[in-house]
Amino acid sequence: MSHIVTVTTQIRDPIALGSACTRLSLPAPTLGTVRLFSSEATGHCVRLPNWRYPIVCHLETGQLSYDNY
Repeated sequence: MSHIVTVTTQIRDPIALGSACTRLSLPAPTLGTVRLFSSEATGHCVRLPNWRYPIVCHLETGQLSYDNY
């Protein structure tokens, strides 16, 4: 069974987000709309190794949307 989780964070700075991705050897975040398992999310998308769906950072609210199904 898949679950969508929303986490309240303080990720609000696009430069810091990009720097964190670089330090972790992740692809740079891309701005766009992506499909999660049962929904869509729009924001700065970060792809993690071996994850089917990206993490979507909503910089205006500090929240993350992701599904690690």
